[in-house]
Amino acid sequence: MSRRSLPFLVLMILFLLAACAPLNKIPLQYTTAGGGQGAECRTSIGVAAFEDRRGMERIGEHGADMILFPGSSVSQWVTWALVDELKALGCDAFYAESKAMAPAESVVSGTIEQVYIRKLDSPFEYLAEIRLGVVLDRRGETVWSKQYSGSLKKTGTPTTEMYRDTLREGLQDIMLRVVEDLGRAGL
Repeated sequence: MSRRSLPFLVLMILFLLAACAPLNKIPLQYTTAGGGQGAECRTSIGVAAFEDRRGMERIGEHGADMILFPGSSVSQWVTWALVDELKALGCDAFYAESKAMAPAESVVSGTIEQVYIRKLDSPFEYLAEIRLGVVLDRRGETVWSKQYSGSLKKTGTPTTEMYRDTLREGLQDIMLRVVEDLGRAGL
């Protein structure tokens, strides 16, 4: 091999490694769903980091041959989704690491019981399932709590974008319901 071909060979190897980037690391991204109704925020709202109780790091599977992992914290993804939805409604919402670190009259917290996407029997069909528990405390007292679950079936080519989008849409559906219910609870 000549010295002239060495840079070309190195570039080809780097290109192939980039092209083979792990499909199994799914970026968790969220954009507000919009259209949420019901929340008329009277005071600032602290949103404490949701506790991840899933008991595993993975967030899905593509058949038996591939495990899917989150590209970032599932707790942060869910918590910031709620902060963003509340802000989109005009609420003075902010993130807090814990309830104790949220110096607000109203504090929302919760648990993450399930975030999972899997391939169904059909070649290009996937199912995302999400389960959350949400709690509203006012002046240190729990005034409302509710469990949420949702599933979203989607057809598509198995790409990181398809997994990301399916999980995002599933979380958007739940967050719209959470915000509406928080509004009914007198947020």
